[in-house]
Amino acid sequence: MANDIVFEDPALNQIYEDYLKVTENREFMALLEAKEKFWRDAEAEKDFVEARGLAKGKAEGKAEGKAEGKAEGKAEGKAEVVLRLMQRQFSATEIADMVGITLAEVQQILSELE
Repeated sequence: MANDIVFEDPALNQIYEDYLKVTENREFMALLEAKEKFWRDAEAEKDFVEARGLAKGKAEGKAEGKAEGKAEGKAEGKAEVVLRLMQRQFSATEIADMVGITLAEVQQILSELE
């Protein structure tokens, strides 16, 4: 076997010769490359699925947060209106009718403000 590289250690020379023999076998090298490609593709697929799941979770979280924020904003807005109407001497029944909430909700808002 033509060997361009010579090591001082005979064991390294043997390892190098074995390496050359293995890499000359085209069928073996093709199988090795196919195996490596399979694992790279599997890793890329895993990364893609993970990234897609992360993006989906982020979008769902954002939508959920937006909905919660909207609901809190509406509730705070109603509470402010209830308080203003109460300060102007409207009855709880009138406030419930004007704001579009139940009498119990008006009473709950007022008890939370005290």
